[in-house]
Amino acid sequence: MERFEKIGLGVALLGHAGLMGGFYIGSLSDEKVEPQQASISVDIVADIADISTAPDAIQEEPAPSEELVEELAVDEPLKSEAVLEEASEPAEPKTIVNDNKAAEERKRAEATKRANALLRAEEQKKAEAKKRADAQKRAEAKKREEAKKRAEAKRRAEAKRRADAKARAEERRKKGFAGRGSASGTPASQTAAEVRRSVKVSLSSQVERFFRRCAPTGVDVNKITTAATLNLNKSGGLISITGISQRGINSSNRTQAGLHKECVSDAIRAAAPFKNLPEDNYAVWKKWPMEFNTK
Repeated sequence: MERFEKIGLGVALLGHAGLMGGFYIGSLSDEKVEPQQASISVDIVADIADISTAPDAIQEEPAPSEELVEELAVDEPLKSEAVLEEASEPAEPKTIVNDNKAAEERKRAEATKRANALLRAEEQKKAEAKKRADAQKRAEAKKREEAKKRAEAKRRAEAKRRADAKARAEERRKKGFAGRGSASGTPASQTAAEVRRSVKVSLSSQVERFFRRCAPTGVDVNKITTAATLNLNKSGGLISITGISQRGINSSNRTQAGLHKECVSDAIRAAAPFKNLPEDNYAVWKKWPMEFNTK
């Protein structure tokens, strides 16, 4: 109930109490007290006891005293005033409590809102960091895959090149010695140039496969060329290796130059003794110069 409604209710109760008190006092003042009738006694015979024929006096309830009436009249207004005062007391403490409670609720709601905002920001930050890390991993994986593909393609190209070179050398060797032992293709019927071409093909094909096995790799290694002279006996055996020299060495491939020279010597020794050399033209190939590179 509102404050004004409580005050109105108190005033109404006070009015009713005063009205009821007035009615009660009025009823007490208007009540009449009937006088008591005097008893009549008759004596008939001296021998018979006196018998009273009058009715008994009516025992009326005594009227309230004036002091009681005045006390009631004073007590009722006091009670009404107490009710009015109680009803008219302000409800300010309850309102203050409600305001404080609402303020606390607002503070808690704002704190919860800030905490949720911080939590969402942290989660977003973690998600972005994870996204960047995943993107970097994918880029690195792609880079490694591309490098692997390039290396594999290079390896296949190198293997194909070696296979093609070996096939061409074998084909040249077969063509150079196809007429040996026949009337039209004997060594005597060949010119010095033809003999040199056939010997070159034969020696190159026999030494090359050993050289490819030990040839070094690295930056600018294909620019190194190692030259050597094979001193051979008439049966194709190796007597010695002389005249070893190199060209194409620079700061990038200098460390591989020694390995390149060593590989050449090892390949020549591994391929000896050499076959398919025309003995009648021994003077042509007994000192045979050769050059080696990885081009």
